Amino acid sequence: MVVTIDSIVVDDYNESEMNRHGVSVREVFQVLEGEFELLRNAGGHEATYLMVGKTRGGRWLTIPIAPTPQAGVWRPATAFPARRADRARLKKGGQG
Repeated sequence: MVVTIDSIVVDDYNESEMNRHGVSVREVFQVLEGEFELLRNAGGHEATYLMVGKTRGGRWLTIPIAPTPQAGVWRPATAFPARRADRARLKKGGQG
């Protein structure tokens, strides 16, 4: 299945969750605008994928995202500094 992410929508709740982890909305958009990879999230989460990539400043972030009813538009649940395990999954090909 090909996943297309054209844009993301952030609301006050998502922004608050990101801020709790020390991540700004600006950084999330930097990951979206740059190179990132998608990992399948663990089952049982509304956010079905983890968008993992770097900000312009070189900071690695993990952003759990959920689809919206609008094609290509996703909603981040939160964002946090990328975990070592997420970066290791990227090196193994993403889906492991």
